[in-house]
Amino acid sequence: MKNRDILERAAIGFAVITLVGLAWFWSVQVGWVIETLEMAYG
Repeated sequence: MKNRDILERAAIGFAVITLVGLAWFWSVQVGWVIETLEMAYG
């Protein structure tokens, strides 16, 4: 049972890291797009 608990915690940790990474990447992309539009259209 102990190995299963470790695996579950590792899976949850990996999922959280993945979600945080995706959220950060998405926010960077949105910021870049907004910046580009501002430069293009003033």
